[in-house]
Amino acid sequence: MTPANSSLSKAAPTLVLDACGTTIRAGILRDGIWLHKTDSPGEALQHVFDLTLATLNATGLKLQNIRQFIYAGGPGSTLGIRVSCMAIASWATIATEEVSIFRYNSLHLAALSYCQKKPTDPNALFATAIRKGFYLTTRADTPVPEFDLLSTADLEQMPAAKVLIKMGSRFDAAPPQMECTAINYQIDLLPEVISRSPALLEQQTSPQPYTFGNMEYKKWQGERHRQP
Repeated sequence: MTPANSSLSKAAPTLVLDACGTTIRAGILRDGIWLHKTDSPGEALQHVFDLTLATLNATGLKLQNIRQFIYAGGPGSTLGIRVSCMAIASWATIATEEVSIFRYNSLHLAALSYCQKKPTDPNALFATAIRKGFYLTTRADTPVPEFDLLSTADLEQMPAAKVLIKMGSRFDAAPPQMECTAINYQIDLLPEVISRSPALLEQQTSPQPYTFGNMEYKKWQGERHRQP
C-alpha cells in the first residue's frame, strides 16, 4: 500500500467502519454524502465483513473501487476496533492503487455531532463509560480534543453541563446522583462534521486504535493471610 494525499477527497468512494459499540456500522461516502449506510447489533468479527459486503452491493461498488477508508479508533469496544483495523489493513495491503486511511475519535465525533444539532454550552463536558466507575471525557470547543479519565465521583462534582454518550456497553447507565443528558452514539452526521471540522480525521499509514495516556489502573495487592 502507498499512502495517498493527507486530505480527504470528497469525490473518492470512501468506506466507513465503526465498531466502537454494540451496534456495528458500515457505509460509503462520496461527494460529502452517504451513498449507503447500514448497521446491525452483534459481534464485530462477523458483522464488520457482512455489513461491508452489503454496503458495497447496495452501491454497486467493489472493494477495488474504494480509494479511502475511515474508521473509528475508539473509545469503545477493543475487539470491534481491532477487527476494523485488521480488515482495513488487509484491504489496503492488496489494493492495486493508492489508498488513504483516516481515523476519528468516536467520543469527539459524538460531541461535535451533538453541538451541530442543537445550541450547546461551550463548556459542556462529554463523557462515555470505558469501565466500571470511570469515564473518558472531552469538550467540543477545541479543534484537537483533549481527554481526561475521571472517576464517577469526580465527574459528578464537575460543574459543567454533562452529556453522556451511550456506546451500548454494560456500564452505560448514568450514575444516579449525576445530572446529565444521555444520548445514544450515532454516526449519521459524520459527513457534516467532517465538512465543518476536518481536524476530526487523522491520517494513518496503517490503522491503529487510539491509546489514551495517563490512565492509572489500580491493581489488587495480595496479602498473606495471618492468624489473629
